[in-house]
Amino acid sequence: MKSFNKIAKFFSRVLELANWITSGIIFILLIVAVIAPEWTKTHILLTGNNTVVNVYGFTIQVMTPAGELNMKAVYIYYIVCVILGSLMAMVFRNIHLILKTADGETWFSKGKTPFQEDVIRMIREIGIFMIAVPVVNIIFNIIARFVVGSGAELSSQLGHFAIGFAFVCLTQYFAYGEKLEKDTEGLI
Repeated sequence: MKSFNKIAKFFSRVLELANWITSGIIFILLIVAVIAPEWTKTHILLTGNNTVVNVYGFTIQVMTPAGELNMKAVYIYYIVCVILGSLMAMVFRNIHLILKTADGETWFSKGKTPFQEDVIRMIREIGIFMIAVPVVNIIFNIIARFVVGSGAELSSQLGHFAIGFAFVCLTQYFAYGEKLEKDTEGLI
């Protein structure tokens, strides 16, 4: 179990950093695209007439039927990338902190147990962040429909909602476990 926790801590930290770095780079690309759209049109690495890009279930067509880069769609895509990348970075941050807290390795740990208020809060936050992913997708699909027009191919996946809902429900059992653990400590 300890080797699994070490591996899980390592990969959750790597995935957190990868999402933060990617979000930062895309934020810089967004600024460049706003300041120098012509440069972006000539230097972006997309091919084909119907190029569609996707991030965490949000899909948008960034090429016009004439084969030109639709900058409004690119702006929307970059904004969604930054938001969703940040949300997913927070998910992996919380996973890392949960594992460390349950092992008693954080300054706010209350022993080596997963039944702690901070662990429960972080699991609930993971659920909220996961639910926020399809909400952001839907909101930006609506925005893209108005900004880009009806010619844009858009779609969203709602799988993150189910996962988030499961995490939020799971917190109830951890809260109950924390209560039982406190009651047991009181008896000893």
